[in-house]
Amino acid sequence: MANSGAPFVVLASLYPPSSALKTRLVPPFGLMMVGAALLRSGIRCAIMHREWNDETKRVLADVCRKAITVGFYTITGESILPTLEASRLVKEAGVKVVWGGPHATLLPEVCLGSEDCVDIVVRGEGEISLPKLVWLLDQGGDVAAVPGVCLRGPNHQLIIGPIPPLISGEDLLPPDWDLANVEDYLTGNYFGSGLKQNHLNRVLPLITSKGCKHNCAFCYNVTVNRRRFRGFNTPGVVDGIVAVRDRYMIDGFHIYDDCFFTDERRAYTILEALKRPFFAETRIDMIDENTLAKLAGLGCHTLYVGVETGSDKMLKLIGKRISSSDCVAAASMASKYGIALQMSLMVCMPDETVEDVIQTHRLVQRLKQLDSVFLDGPKFFDPYPGTRFYRRMIALGWSPPRTNEAWARITRHTDPIVFAPAIPEDVRKAAIELFPGITRGAAPATYDGRD
Repeated sequence: MANSGAPFVVLASLYPPSSALKTRLVPPFGLMMVGAALLRSGIRCAIMHREWNDETKRVLADVCRKAITVGFYTITGESILPTLEASRLVKEAGVKVVWGGPHATLLPEVCLGSEDCVDIVVRGEGEISLPKLVWLLDQGGDVAAVPGVCLRGPNHQLIIGPIPPLISGEDLLPPDWDLANVEDYLTGNYFGSGLKQNHLNRVLPLITSKGCKHNCAFCYNVTVNRRRFRGFNTPGVVDGIVAVRDRYMIDGFHIYDDCFFTDERRAYTILEALKRPFFAETRIDMIDENTLAKLAGLGCHTLYVGVETGSDKMLKLIGKRISSSDCVAAASMASKYGIALQMSLMVCMPDETVEDVIQTHRLVQRLKQLDSVFLDGPKFFDPYPGTRFYRRMIALGWSPPRTNEAWARITRHTDPIVFAPAIPEDVRKAAIELFPGITRGAAPATYDGRD
């Protein structure tokens, strides 16, 4: 445990006022795991997970004066902009600024090269590196020796450390719920669908593992978690869930694991302990009659699955190992057990043709006829750094952004006109014509590939 004389760290995850995160706020699980590691190392810490506004600026300015460093969690997209503004505020106060998370891990040169307000980037999992870094900052040691650290050298040259090895499963720490205000993340009626409505008032998001063993061409997991599934200690997970459930009168859970059912025995052990309705993510190729029967008996309300496209050609390119007809069959099967399927879809991927977009439209029309299905999308594809589709986009002539501000404008709503020539104009037009709602909330096409 940390004592009052130990160094103090602020861990921050910020989102813009316009963000959809405001309506479905998920706990900052990454920071809650890093915070657990800091506390175990004797370092005091606090988490700021807030909308970026004037009140947050005042709070950050006050709290950072007591800190040896402020560590910002970064993901590629709109949250980069408030993170930049906050980093400048912290830097002006004379406090070290550290960036971590997927964006910093995959684009350290961008994070350091275009921003004077970022002192250090920590690549990979911060549970090991950040405690070492903090103690060295406190004692005046050489932080460049810390695994995963990137910084500017004496002549302002960038020193980019490799991504460290993953933490072994037995050494993983689950999120520390004492570092979060649980009430902020409880949501009512979370599971609404056409199949049935569960009018729940206190649904809590949670995670019980890291990573996914599959190889989807668009997914960050392939690079960041290296296709490895690592579950937190199962008895510890169960004890933690039960304690939070009873303390906060939780009446439902949303399981955010990337691939919760990778270890089925472990998954069922956890679900039996929940004793509440739940929403979880899985894959089409993991759905069968026996599985659905078990899940229905354990209180499953909804399963989230990545369908992504109605084109069998594109499904193969993604690496899904399913067909579009499998998706329809899974939805029909799930409805027999009273389980809804939420299905994500996207368009304007590399090597997608107009015919592929038409096939996705046909699948959407079929799925809309099923009352067991509700759709997440289609949305525009966005190229996540480090993925196979990202590399394919570059091979097709796309120039990725060179600044954090430009990366902040790349989201699932970004008009793919900015991805030319990798995404042909006829494909873009077909997507907009067949899915008119796809442009709702689309980001202005201000990124032109030069910044």
